[in-house]
Amino acid sequence: MGSSSRSLGDAAPPPPPSDAALVGAVLGGDVEAFGQLVDRYQDEYVRFARRMLGTREDADEALQSAFLRAYRALGQCREPERFGAWLYHIVANECRRMIRTAQTNHIKLMLAYRLQFHPAHAKALELVRSGAIGPPTTISADYTTRIDDADDPRLQRRLGGGSMYD
Repeated sequence: MGSSSRSLGDAAPPPPPSDAALVGAVLGGDVEAFGQLVDRYQDEYVRFARRMLGTREDADEALQSAFLRAYRALGQCREPERFGAWLYHIVANECRRMIRTAQTNHIKLMLAYRLQFHPAHAKALELVRSGAIGPPTTISADYTTRIDDADDPRLQRRLGGGSMYD
């Protein structure tokens, strides 16, 4: 008989547990099993999030939030053997949420900046800062494109009537 290059004491390590086994363990109370899932997917998904968001810091924040959401909703994962695909959707949605938030904040900042330097719009700026007219995303595009026409009746109604020059 031919000799094997492996002795009996050099048995191959057992394969890593499947995603389904780890999900089952987490649902059974083994919090450490979720750490194995994090270790398994973190590097791949942080690269994906960085491509979507542009910075490592934003990617790390998105991933942290996504892992927390996944942990809290793990019981809703219908196909534990496809945990990676399920987590991918959570990460992608978290990145999209962060992009929407950044865009909304940029719109708010740009609107406030434009209003701040136009003396005729002091009342509008005051209303934006006080929150009385809500975030700029609730103002229709017609108002944002026609904001320079302070006597526009639609703008006057939105701002509480009367010319802003009064």
